[in-house]
Amino acid sequence: MWNSRATRWIGAAAFAVVALGLSLSDRAPLLFKQFRHVAVGAWRSGERVLAVDILNRSDIPWAADELGHMALWGMGMVVLGLLFRHRVPVDVLAAGLFVSSIGVEVLQRVATAGRAMEFTDIGANGIGILLGLVVVVATTAISKSAISKSEARRPA
Repeated sequence: MWNSRATRWIGAAAFAVVALGLSLSDRAPLLFKQFRHVAVGAWRSGERVLAVDILNRSDIPWAADELGHMALWGMGMVVLGLLFRHRVPVDVLAAGLFVSSIGVEVLQRVATAGRAMEFTDIGANGIGILLGLVVVVATTAISKSAISKSEARRPA
C-alpha cells in the first residue's frame, strides 16, 4: 500500500495543500493560538490531576507560531520521507523540503496582505525538517534491522 505510486503522490499533494493553506491563510496564526490554548489547558489539567508540575510556559523556548512551523514541516518530512525513502535519498528530500519552505515564506510576502516572510519561521521550518529527518532515518534503520533479523531466522 505505502509503495504504490498513487499513494506517494496523494501524500505529497495532501501535504502541499495543507502547508500552502496554513502558510498563506490570514487565519492560521489564530488557529495556532487556539490549538496552543487547548493543548496547554489539557496539559495543565493533567498536571493538576496528577498533582505534578512538569512544564511551565517559560520552559518552552519558542513561541506558538514557531512551534507550529516546526510541527508542520517536521510532520511533512516524516510523511514524505516515509513515502519516498525508497525512491529519493532522504537527505535530498529534506533539502528540497527546506527550499520549498523558503519558497512558501516568500509567497507569504508576495501573495498575501496579512502575512509576512519571517526568518525565524524559516529557521523553525528547518529545525522541524531536521527533527522529521531523524524520525525517518531511525524508522528506516529499525525497519531494516527487523527485516534482517526475520530473514536470518528463516530456515535455508
